[in-house]
Amino acid sequence: MTTDHFKDIAKKYDSMQGVEISNAVCNAILEFGDLDPSKTNALELGCGTGLMSVKIAPHVKTLLAVDVSASMLELLNEKIRVGEVPSNVTTKEINLLDNATLAEYAGKFDVVVSALAYHHISDFKGMTEALFKVLKPGGKVFIADLLQGGRSIHGNMSDADCEKAGVSSKGGFAAKFMKDLFTDAGFVDFQSRETVAESWGSTMHTRDHTGRTGEEKQVDGETHYHTFTDILLAVGQKPLN
Repeated sequence: MTTDHFKDIAKKYDSMQGVEISNAVCNAILEFGDLDPSKTNALELGCGTGLMSVKIAPHVKTLLAVDVSASMLELLNEKIRVGEVPSNVTTKEINLLDNATLAEYAGKFDVVVSALAYHHISDFKGMTEALFKVLKPGGKVFIADLLQGGRSIHGNMSDADCEKAGVSSKGGFAAKFMKDLFTDAGFVDFQSRETVAESWGSTMHTRDHTGRTGEEKQVDGETHYHTFTDILLAVGQKPLN
């Protein structure tokens, strides 16, 4: 059984840096102009509570938001139910590293998007190959995660805390690493962009955040910290044949 590392913190996600990070990632993806609300069928890997789902949904025809955390999906499903997230979003608790699941979704999507999910994945090679398989020929993958050497929400975490939180790569990702990963999986036309998310957040992520500026403010009796997070967006395309 997969451990749900987010069970105890799922309800806190929407009030912290995740909102600003999701906005920054979505804006970077939209700059590529590959989404079409009339025909793009998209998959979102590691959707969490839907912070990026709500931003991407208006730009695609359908969005299947997947995660291994039932706790996160429960909150996203409630947002869909009450209309906070568009109805073209559906959810599924799946692990694409499962062979049967991968076979079910092979060749189904025009686009795959993901924001800060890769540093929670233990098998980068296997997941990248899985994303290649679920795309249609000519489809694109957009993976955004922490930039190696940049300001990071997990940068000062201990190895023990990383294991507890399901963080497999607190140090982030370099463009060369992602290019090699994508190329080995079969992707072509690799591109990368760097972006920065500026935000205020409470203690859960900011305690170990290497991007704290030292500025603080009180929000409803709670201390919030000003931070910057450096993000790498990696883009690849599945060949047409």
